[in-house]
Amino acid sequence: MDSNPNIPEDLRKFIEARMANEKADDLAALNRRLKELSDDYNHQPQEDFLKGYSPAMAHGLRHPWNTPGSPIQFARDLTLEQVSSSALFQQIRTLLLIVSEQGRIKATKSGNFNRKFVESMVDVLLDEDTREVVLHVNKVLNEPDVWPLHEARIVASEAGLLHLVKGTIGIPKKHQSLLEEGAAGKLFLRLFDTYFKKYNIGYRYSYGVDVDWLQHQIDFVLYPLSRKAQQWTPIAGLPEKILHPMHFEQLRDELEGRPYFTPEDAVVSRLIKPLAEWGLLEIRKSSSETFAKPTHVRLASLFGEFVSFNRHL
Repeated sequence: MDSNPNIPEDLRKFIEARMANEKADDLAALNRRLKELSDDYNHQPQEDFLKGYSPAMAHGLRHPWNTPGSPIQFARDLTLEQVSSSALFQQIRTLLLIVSEQGRIKATKSGNFNRKFVESMVDVLLDEDTREVVLHVNKVLNEPDVWPLHEARIVASEAGLLHLVKGTIGIPKKHQSLLEEGAAGKLFLRLFDTYFKKYNIGYRYSYGVDVDWLQHQIDFVLYPLSRKAQQWTPIAGLPEKILHPMHFEQLRDELEGRPYFTPEDAVVSRLIKPLAEWGLLEIRKSSSETFAKPTHVRLASLFGEFVSFNRHL
């Protein structure tokens, strides 16, 4: 069996083997050599246990992403054209622009948009096929019946861009500038961060498999995903390649005995599909006419424009 430097005993043997020929009478030299070995170890990528992270990069994940100590950094200055491929961003920004234009919108007692406003947004946010289904199923439209609108309001509210005051929903004056075309990059970053850190992605799924914790593995997943999905990559087997081994084992154990919902299904619903809706990934689906299931994934150009990694922590 190969040694694993993440196991203390194997790490001790690794260091002892490389220190064996050092002179024991020069303590300062031994300490320098030990530091060199430690630095070398901490900056070497580990494929199996850390999925390509070095220990130093993995240690940096304790910092919030996009802060100086984190290996994950995001661009703040993307143009509106660059983020045009993000369906979720376009939906939320469109909603914000309409609210800004109309002023404050009357809310229901539950804090949703009123029915008249909901009806006015159907043609704006729904494609023809979805609109036909929604109007066929619902005689009266409430906000949750128009999912893109409902999700957009929740995410924008969590981001502090919509607030409910005295029964009306509006945009705080201090954030109006984020709707300017030149601020598209800042708005994208704020909404993306909110979506993965505050919003519950699992809210959209009604079936009873609770894997909502999985969305919070986005910090770890981004780097191995950037390495594994540069070309069209099968989704089958992908969870084991991008999740930390402990989290993959946890997911597999929680889904044991549920053949209808696999680790692949969980990763697609909480990570792959959301990243695709943000424009960072492209998904290829099966040719089934009844239910086209995602089969392959690859990085979109926006991924490289928005996400970068500090490998020299």
